[in-house]
Amino acid sequence: MVDNFDNKNDKIINNHKKKEDTGNIFKKDNKLKFILIFVVVVLSILVLGFLGFLTFTNRWEDFVNFWDVSKIDKTDENENLNHVNFEFEEPQKNDENVLSAEQVYEKVAPSIVGIVVYGSDASILSDPKGQGSGVIISKNGYIVTNSHVVIDSKNTNVKVVLSDKEELTGKVIGCDLKTDLAVIKVDKIDLKPIVFADSEETKVGNKIYAIGNPAGLDFANSMTCGIISAKKRSLNQYTQNGSYNDDLLQIDAAINPGNSGGAVVDKFGNIVGMSNLKIVLQGYESMGFAIPSNTVKEVSKSLIETGYVPGRVMLGISGRPVSMLQAQIYDVPIGFIISGINKNSDLSNELQDGDIVTKINSKSITSSEVISKEIKGLKVGDTVKLEVFRPARKKENQKTFEVETRLIEDKGAE
Repeated sequence: MVDNFDNKNDKIINNHKKKEDTGNIFKKDNKLKFILIFVVVVLSILVLGFLGFLTFTNRWEDFVNFWDVSKIDKTDENENLNHVNFEFEEPQKNDENVLSAEQVYEKVAPSIVGIVVYGSDASILSDPKGQGSGVIISKNGYIVTNSHVVIDSKNTNVKVVLSDKEELTGKVIGCDLKTDLAVIKVDKIDLKPIVFADSEETKVGNKIYAIGNPAGLDFANSMTCGIISAKKRSLNQYTQNGSYNDDLLQIDAAINPGNSGGAVVDKFGNIVGMSNLKIVLQGYESMGFAIPSNTVKEVSKSLIETGYVPGRVMLGISGRPVSMLQAQIYDVPIGFIISGINKNSDLSNELQDGDIVTKINSKSITSSEVISKEIKGLKVGDTVKLEVFRPARKKENQKTFEVETRLIEDKGAE
């Protein structure tokens, strides 16, 4: 009997606990529902308030565009991956109006910059190694100048000075020694790019203006005027390694050291060339030269995309021509004397500094231009034959021999 009574009491106690637990569950559910309803109401008020703000301030379209993935500007992403996010400015219909000299200057001057160059190991106490000019070619910070202005190196430290005197740090993206062009990038947007004209359409006698920094920033954004004196000029006889510029524009507008990398523009204020160099010899006057704008566009685009001009070939030697006078004085043949050999060239195992290359594919080398023309149009891996003279103190130890070598890709300056 005692056992049955205890069991009954247990059942009564358990039933009472179940009722208490059920009541607690209902109380907890009510609290959760209240919290959820409160959160939903608050969020709804915030959303409605935000949408009302967008409508009232006419910002609704901006909000929609912000979430439209197709309209996201990928400029920064592209620039970090490569350097191809730019377009050249082309002439529009309103660029066909002839401008006065004042109007040309007003249009072009904001696109011209000063380039101040420091060595790769420069410190806060270092003096500049040189100054020159440059031309803005894109809104997002690409600038083209002469390769010699940045000392033919990607490792050069560069300061860029805009026409309003703002100073920016520049990075050399690539150099092409063959055309004497280089591209610099600065971290700034909304710059004013120059408008490119078709240099093929220029004619001898066309009026032109040269804008740059003769003698450096002390004379920044100076403008001179003149005409195109001639077209398709070659200055390979004045270069050491041969040039791909055999179609330079000859101009009579006054240019001086510091003008290098500046713009030569037409009567519409559009660039037809880039100031490159002038002949500075006794008896010569007003013989300046400019790289055609079409060459500037082609090469700068390649430098921006890859850092060099793809497909270009070279022997892999550096040096300078031996003139007829030098040949007579030193009793050596006319040719190209070697001062350096690229480690990637087959010639690094065959030749040495001081050797004189006298022929290429049986053609006598009388200037760097002969080498340039002979390999121009050939592909990487094609072979050429060289005749080489190796001088020695004793004449009996001198020798002439032939070597065959593969052309390597010219990846420009490091």
